Amino acid sequence: AAERLTGYLGQRDLQILLEGLAEFMGRRTFDMDAKLRIVEQLLELAGPDVRRFLVSQLAEVPNNNAHRRLRQAMQDAIAQIPEE
Repeated sequence: AAERLTGYLGQRDLQILLEGLAEFMGRRTFDMDAKLRIVEQLLELAGPDVRRFLVSQLAEVPNNNAHRRLRQAMQDAIAQIPEE
């Protein structure tokens, strides 16, 4: 379902898609590699809405070893997207 949702990136209303993606990103049982792919796909859009989304999601990601790769990917993506 997450892959189908990310398939609409760039084609549908970004705000609605981000709401759905937030649900996946917040699930503890959702595959970590899938979360990393979402971050990569969002970086391709690289706009202010994506930056705000990643910043808000990063605040929710636990700062521990299990989430280290995800936190780093999000921080790297945020750093690549200019602030408004």
